[in-house]
Amino acid sequence: MSTVKSGLALVQNLYVLQIELAKFLQRDTHDADEEKKAKQDFKEFSSLMSEAKKKDVQAYMGGEDVFEALEELRSEFAVQMKKSSKPKRARAKKAA
Repeated sequence: MSTVKSGLALVQNLYVLQIELAKFLQRDTHDADEEKKAKQDFKEFSSLMSEAKKKDVQAYMGGEDVFEALEELRSEFAVQMKKSSKPKRARAKKAA
């Protein structure tokens, strides 16, 4: 696979995972399977961000500012995912 195609594929995967993680965080309640998938998605997102940094694929993203925005999102996701799993699951159990 050429470098351009692999760089574009990496960026595409990052954007898809970004959307999936945002959808997860916007929902009020989550079941165990959803949380497990979100954690796997976040792990993959973080891995891809590290790979993107190593391969210097910011040009495929639209520039360094886009990469920096994704780095900020990664930090926000980490914080929000820690907050989201326990309190929301507890509220779901109380409602049942």
